[in-house]
Amino acid sequence: MPGTSRLDEETLKLNQTMYDTGFTRSDKTLIYSSVAVGSLFAVLPISFLISKIGCRKVFFTCGLLSSVATCLIPFVAAENLTLFLVLRFLQGVAFASGMPTAGSVTSSWSPILQHGLFISTLTVFPVVGCIIAMPISGVLCTSSLGWKAVYFILSAFSFVMFTIWGILYTNDPEEHSLVSKSELRLISSGKSSEGTNCDKLMEEESESIPYRKILLTPSIAGVCAGALVHVFSPIYIKNILGYSVHETGFASAIPVMLQFVVKIFSGLSSDMISCLSETAKLRLFNTIAMWLSGAFLLSLAFVDRGEGFYGMLLMTSALMLQGFNGPGFNKVRSSLKCSQSCSILVCYPCFTTIFTFRACHFAIFMVPFDAGFTDFGKSYLLEKV
Repeated sequence: MPGTSRLDEETLKLNQTMYDTGFTRSDKTLIYSSVAVGSLFAVLPISFLISKIGCRKVFFTCGLLSSVATCLIPFVAAENLTLFLVLRFLQGVAFASGMPTAGSVTSSWSPILQHGLFISTLTVFPVVGCIIAMPISGVLCTSSLGWKAVYFILSAFSFVMFTIWGILYTNDPEEHSLVSKSELRLISSGKSSEGTNCDKLMEEESESIPYRKILLTPSIAGVCAGALVHVFSPIYIKNILGYSVHETGFASAIPVMLQFVVKIFSGLSSDMISCLSETAKLRLFNTIAMWLSGAFLLSLAFVDRGEGFYGMLLMTSALMLQGFNGPGFNKVRSSLKCSQSCSILVCYPCFTTIFTFRACHFAIFMVPFDAGFTDFGKSYLLEKV
């Protein structure tokens, strides 16, 4: 049953988990939004570097930066807010490399007929991060190891994964010793000789990119609502639905685990459906990801405090359906001309970080961390409207 047990409360006091740290609301706003600020400042330089030297070295460097910043946070979080914000900013800088890397890998390594599967799989990294981090956090925060162990374990895991990336990945399939000639023919089939060299095309071909229209599309607005849910769902589950800290860690992971499955399923479906045009498929998956997901999020505003089952059902449904965005607006980039495709690759992370920054300020302004049903209801209603 939802509710923090006495054992949880006693353990939290023993390991000094910082749920009540003395941070003001403005401090918490800065802590949450500093990642988005770091991403916003870094996404253009990182995208430029990837177009010039490839994603192997850039992504590896960003991964090491993330590992070091994560490892240092436990030493400064309770002592120095400024250093804490600097480390969070650096985490945002590293996070900015995710989407450009996904686009670069898809462009270089994906066969034309498997773009949907590739882009759906590669853009699932925020979901996988939640699946790994949330249960671990729930267990460790209520154990004798304490909250600091969460950062140390995730930092070590990140370091190992990025080291493997740096060793195994190559920017060009032709340079990889484990890629056979038949696999290389499959990857390059249907691609023009200049199809994977977007940076040269961008220099040679100057086209007007409709940035304003991109910013105002409903799909991008949907990203804003999705950012709010991903960032604040653990707070909602604990404070409104009434789950304990231990239960919140696992409950927060359930929706994103299902979203992971949906992303893979929708990516495969997009490649296999032949009775619809690419435009029709994009519209279909975008409609499911945004409109149906939005309807469930809107319904959350009417769930009363303590109604854990109904709240979890609605939140799980909303986040699960957002998995259809893989072959939706994430795949739009693969369907454009190369010059426009590379521009979208740069501006898409910019827009998402701007909206994430706005969502953090909006939510914390509307909803204090000890919020009740009315505050969260207003937040969800206004976000969806």
